Amino acid sequence: FAAYLHRFSQEHRAEFRRLNERLHGFFPWVEALRPVRSRFGWTEVQVVQSTNGDEGNTIFKAEQVNDGLLRLAAIGSLPYAEERLNCVVLEEPENGMHPRLLEHTVELLRSFDDMQVIITTHSPVLLNFVEPEEAIILRNRGKRGPEAKRFAELKRGMKRLEYFDIGDGYININTPDDL
Repeated sequence: FAAYLHRFSQEHRAEFRRLNERLHGFFPWVEALRPVRSRFGWTEVQVVQSTNGDEGNTIFKAEQVNDGLLRLAAIGSLPYAEERLNCVVLEEPENGMHPRLLEHTVELLRSFDDMQVIITTHSPVLLNFVEPEEAIILRNRGKRGPEAKRFAELKRGMKRLEYFDIGDGYININTPDDL
């Protein structure tokens, strides 16, 4: 990721600046991600964090910050990949992220205009931030094979949205007839 981020910062300066601005919106104390070459030729990611008072900024190495920040940075850089991406599949993007960041993650993914995004998740919290038409529930029906249905097609599930968000409503679907 560090080498990719370095190349991105050099070849797409305006977009890299926008990525840093977006990250600052999610993490107000983060001034910037800064990919730098070490004296041994390795590329490292530094996170510049503002501090209170006149002390200036504090610089952290990537391994010293939370995974959610780095995941959002990686996701936010997807539209600027060297080869145009038509489809991106993310497996359990909620791993390593604080639940409050999941709404921002969904918003960020929705902002990718010409890119199809497929997410797999077991997280009811992540599901709470998608629309019923966007969520497809998969289940294994044994010998009858797999089944896929949009949440919006689940009559009992949609009924539960009167009281719950999608993730909470799905958790409360407890019989095969509900699907």
